[in-house]
Amino acid sequence: MKLFFSLYFSALIIMLLIDAVWLSFMGKFFYAKYIGHLMAPSPSFFAAVIFYFIYILGLTVFVLLPSLSGHYSVGKIFLYGALFGFVAYATYDLTNQATLKDWSFVVTIVDLAWGALLTGTISLLSTLIVK
Repeated sequence: MKLFFSLYFSALIIMLLIDAVWLSFMGKFFYAKYIGHLMAPSPSFFAAVIFYFIYILGLTVFVLLPSLSGHYSVGKIFLYGALFGFVAYATYDLTNQATLKDWSFVVTIVDLAWGALLTGTISLLSTLIVK
C-alpha cells in the first residue's frame, strides 16, 4: 500500500505542476483562440480536482504499479504512460469533436499530443522518484 500511495502522490504532484504551467500559458493563447466561446468564465475547481484524482488513480493502477513489478525499461514506462494519456485525452476530445458543433479539430490534435507527452513524462518521473 505504501508503494501505491508513493506512486500516486508523486504522480499527482508532478501532473499538477506541469499541467498548471501548460494551462496557464495555453489557456490564454491557444484554447481561448480556438474554443474560447465554449469556455466558462471561471473553471470549476471541484470538477478539476475530481478529474486529477481519478486520472492519477487510473495511471497508478494501469501503468505505474505494473511498471515497477514488471521491471520495465525507461522507454517502456514512458510509452505505456503516453499510451494511457493518449487514450484518456482521446476519449474527451473525440467525444467533444463528435458532439459539439464548434469544437476545433486543432484542439483535438494538440490535446492528444499533450496528453501523451504529459502522461508519459509523469509516468517516467514518478517511477524514477519512487524507485
